[in-house]
Amino acid sequence: MVKKIAMGLGFIIPVLGMVFSQRGLPQEKEWMILALWILLNLVLLQTALPMTEKMLKILKLRNLDFPKTNLFVYMVTNYLFILLLQIYFMQVYVKDLGSLVQVLDVRLLVMVLFIYAVNLQYGRLGDVTSRGKVKNISFPDKKSFISGADRYGAYVGTYEEGLVFGLVALSYESIQRIYRGKGSSIQIQGKAEEDYVVTLEAPKVQEKFLEVLKEEKPQEILRDRIRI
Repeated sequence: MVKKIAMGLGFIIPVLGMVFSQRGLPQEKEWMILALWILLNLVLLQTALPMTEKMLKILKLRNLDFPKTNLFVYMVTNYLFILLLQIYFMQVYVKDLGSLVQVLDVRLLVMVLFIYAVNLQYGRLGDVTSRGKVKNISFPDKKSFISGADRYGAYVGTYEEGLVFGLVALSYESIQRIYRGKGSSIQIQGKAEEDYVVTLEAPKVQEKFLEVLKEEKPQEILRDRIRI
């Protein structure tokens, strides 16, 4: 449903910009710009909207102890960039945007990208893949401009009924065992709606997770399942 909404908005916003321009059909070069506008919207919105849905579910968890501020900044900077992109493309079709054009200052765009880049250093949201009937949630020890890095923090925490890794919440009941995997990684194996394995390789993520395990509630509930 969310992806369908993203696809709809990806098409509707550029088309409305063209319709309300009151300039008739675009010229040849403007058709190319319209196609680029739609393509960028589809790519950005189909990533941003599903991710926002997952983020909001995490933020609604009871007694959440998690880097919520960084998650909020992540969402806001994403949508600010998308908004500035819409204003930029609208200039092609609407000559008199008034104060909107003033908003699209290069300095503002640079500031948004700078805040986004800095915030990425405070945690990686993790990579979620499926192999057969097993969901794999991994936090590799590598940096990425898109996915982020665990240089200053980690998206690991707790809520009323379990643990949170990135955008995935796992109940204490679903966790079967916690052990050392290949190399120096830590793995959490369990079964919720499907079997899952969480692999923690990044040092900062491991450090934060070990701190969480020392807390009274996780220690009491998971004591018999910890093998590290």
